[in-house]
Amino acid sequence: MRRWIALVLAAVAVASCSPTSTPPTSAPPADTTTSTTPDGDATDACVAGDLDFDTDGLIAAVGEADSDATTISQIRWEPQQTCERTVVSFATGSGAPATTLGVTGVTVIGFQGVIRVDLPDAIEGSAVADQWTDGLIDRTYVIRDEDGNLFIDIHTSSETAVAVRAFTVTSPASLVIDVIADASLPQPVPAAVSDAAVIVAPTSGPALYPFTIEAYAPPQRSSTTVVVSASDVDASTVAVGLPGYTDTWQTFTTRIDDGPSGIVTVFVGDLAPDGSTSDGATVALDLP
Repeated sequence: MRRWIALVLAAVAVASCSPTSTPPTSAPPADTTTSTTPDGDATDACVAGDLDFDTDGLIAAVGEADSDATTISQIRWEPQQTCERTVVSFATGSGAPATTLGVTGVTVIGFQGVIRVDLPDAIEGSAVADQWTDGLIDRTYVIRDEDGNLFIDIHTSSETAVAVRAFTVTSPASLVIDVIADASLPQPVPAAVSDAAVIVAPTSGPALYPFTIEAYAPPQRSSTTVVVSASDVDASTVAVGLPGYTDTWQTFTTRIDDGPSGIVTVFVGDLAPDGSTSDGATVALDLP
């Protein structure tokens, strides 16, 4: 999924060098969600320096052509007084801290409040699947697409839009993403999220047939269920097979060609034993 950015990333990587900062220290690989608590005395390192913040589109093309990073070892959240920092650390195939990260793109999907990190093909595994936090950054997911490639989606709070910058640090290799609030922009329309599924598209609102559901499901799931329903109309249920990756969330797409009109509910997640919807994410569409 990332072949299209490889050349442009390599061309601009030099221009996207990091601001002067103290490199984050590495830590042992984490196998669960990781977070930190705010430090009232912390200086706002995530607004220091002269690297610009941007609000939409490809904001950073960073990394090295030659890299020894093969695994995400840790994701660390560092809330500060006026900003928040996420530090993604990497390890080599032997488990040692990596020294450099391969070519990486960071894109802000502004209307939805998502920061997407397209990782190099050399990153093949992750010790962290997700992270729940409480601030401008709400949830972070490590995900495999349908080709098995890894990317990271950072979902920001639905209460305010954000501006973002990103850079890399070497020895040890880390990707640093800084986030500040930007009240001048409209509030984002967030993805529908739950413990059992995240619906990236469509978002609630007007829609047309056919439409494609883009979503991701948690690790270790071999299947999930899509239910399209409206009042007084029999629901349409679709079972979706999943690869069952154990270390990351996993994407899937499903096309809905036709169905009921009016206010239609799209559910993705788990069914109860009686066949009713249970744990999952839901969007409401207005369909002609």
